Amino acid sequence: ALDQAARQTTALAPIAYAGPQPLEVRNGVAYLTGDIGYDLLARFEATPATGVSAVDLDSAGGQVFAARALAQRVLARGLSTQVTKRCYSACTLIFMAGAHRDLGPEGTLGFHGYSLKAYPLRKRKRSTAPSCAIGA
Repeated sequence: ALDQAARQTTALAPIAYAGPQPLEVRNGVAYLTGDIGYDLLARFEATPATGVSAVDLDSAGGQVFAARALAQRVLARGLSTQVTKRCYSACTLIFMAGAHRDLGPEGTLGFHGYSLKAYPLRKRKRSTAPSCAIGA
């Protein structure tokens, strides 16, 4: 019985991790979709830069520091940004980094203020709703 258990354990050995999956790329556009976080940053980094000229954004937001890191990479690569669906909160930081920015006819942007403890905004009532929405 012990020998049989050992064989079964060997058969269930973990599969090697291949790293983050690259973003989907079609016709020179990388599709950055979902919550902005360090996992999405890793997927962007895993996406070959060759042949990519733009990033299509579809996100309700996420982690500000991950968005800032993505924005820096978009800027460094000279990529254009486009929104055909939605780009809210932290996503707008990436959108604004585009060399050329395109808001499609059905696209919407949602901005709101955020602050770092080191640089707080003036005292005011905080809201989780975007303070400005642009688009369809």
